[in-house]
Amino acid sequence: MIETSSDEEPDNNNDRYSDTSSSSISFGLIKPEQYFLLKKWSIIIWTVSTVLIQLFQLFVALRMPGSSAQELHKRFSRIAIHSIQRYVVILALCSSLTAIFFNTIGLLAAIIDNYNLTFIYLLYSILDTMFIMVINFEISSYYLITCLIHWSMIGLIMLYLLDLYDQFVPIFNI
Repeated sequence: MIETSSDEEPDNNNDRYSDTSSSSISFGLIKPEQYFLLKKWSIIIWTVSTVLIQLFQLFVALRMPGSSAQELHKRFSRIAIHSIQRYVVILALCSSLTAIFFNTIGLLAAIIDNYNLTFIYLLYSILDTMFIMVINFEISSYYLITCLIHWSMIGLIMLYLLDLYDQFVPIFNI
C-alpha cells in the first residue's frame, strides 16, 4: 500500500497552464478581459464601416460605369463598349455582395471567436484588397479611402496572431 503524507506541498508546476487569459499585449495599460472586449468592438466597428464603404463603392460603380468602361475600352478596343459597361456593373455587384457576405462572416467570427471563420475572413480580405487594386483604374479619393480601410486589416491580423499566441503558447510551453 502506498502511503502519502499530508504535509507534502502540492505540485504548482501546472499553475502556468491554468491562466490562459493573460494577454501578451496588455503592457499594463489594459487588463486582458478588457483587451478581448476592445478587440470585439473594434472588429464590429471596422466591419460595419467596411460594409458601408462597400455599399458606397457599389453605388459609385453603378452610377458611373462609363468611365471604367472607357478605360477598359482603350485596352480592349475590339469589344463593344456596352458589353464592357455590363461587365463593369456585374463585376461591381459581385465584388460588393461578396465583400458584404464575407464581412458578415468576419463579424460572426469576432462575436463567437471562431478561428476557422477568422482564417477564411482574413484570407478573403487579403484577396479582396488585391482585387480592388486590380479593378480600380482611376486613383481617386474613394479608391484611396477604400485601400486604407482594407490595409487596416494588418492591425486586425496582428490582434488575431496575438490571440492565437496567447491561446497556444501555454499549451505547448513555447
